[in-house]
Amino acid sequence: MINWLSIIFVFGAMLCWGVGDFLIQKTVRRLGSIMTIAWIGVFSSILLLPFVVGDLLHLSLSEYLILIIAGVVTYFSAYFHFQALAIGKFSVVEIILTIELPITILFGIVFFQETLDMYQVFMVLALMVGVGLISYREDGDLNFWQKIANYIFRYEFFKKERLEKGAWLALLTGVFLGIVNFVTAYGAKEISPLLSIWLPWFIFSIISLAYLVTHSQFAKMWQLGWQAKSLVIPMAILDIAAWLFYVYAVKDNSLSVTIIITQSYPVIAVLLAVSINRERLRWYQYGGVILAMSASILISFV
Repeated sequence: MINWLSIIFVFGAMLCWGVGDFLIQKTVRRLGSIMTIAWIGVFSSILLLPFVVGDLLHLSLSEYLILIIAGVVTYFSAYFHFQALAIGKFSVVEIILTIELPITILFGIVFFQETLDMYQVFMVLALMVGVGLISYREDGDLNFWQKIANYIFRYEFFKKERLEKGAWLALLTGVFLGIVNFVTAYGAKEISPLLSIWLPWFIFSIISLAYLVTHSQFAKMWQLGWQAKSLVIPMAILDIAAWLFYVYAVKDNSLSVTIIITQSYPVIAVLLAVSINRERLRWYQYGGVILAMSASILISFV
């Protein structure tokens, strides 16, 4: 059972992820994916360094290796995520990302010996159906039964032109995020909550900064970042806060239950997208939102 402090951490992560991802999309569309990754890495590396510097000397070689690999995986996860946000609807991308849930749960079952009952399995399946609905673009020339036949016999659902922009990138991101969730949780439980964030993020900041330097964009990063500081600073702080809440929530609790509850954060994303971005969703996409979010919330009551 999750204690009250952990519940605060879980819902803190949910809130910060929802608002933080909204600001990330704004930042990506002004600075680009690599610069946005670099800024998050720079802020986290500087702000968290005083709290981890003493522990860095006590890590074993295997622990360093695990966290370095986590940094590389986190870089690709962030890159695919930010690219999806750059070209896709915020509400659609954020809902599709909930596909990370069953992947994270699978890692929890295999490596942490966690278990799910039939009710939880049913909710996860409902979530995946909701993700499918939100990611699909309707063909108005076909009736309902023709669409069903196309899905089953012609694999229409998986054709690129049938999916919302950024849907495939979001699905790929969801896979990577599932891995990141697990590795970060492992680091928080077995190594250190702060180091499980700081070292991987330091690694992906080095990767992104190296790219910018070799492509003569390093000076431009600082110029654009300064111009957009009112956006960059809260974006980076919220993203760091979200992951801090997550690692301290998962440190002494089940990975599966923690990630299930935090997956309610797309509710915030959808509200922001519809109210501020003026994004429009089709009727069945709203149905997908309701189904996916209901499943995420109901499963937390087990």
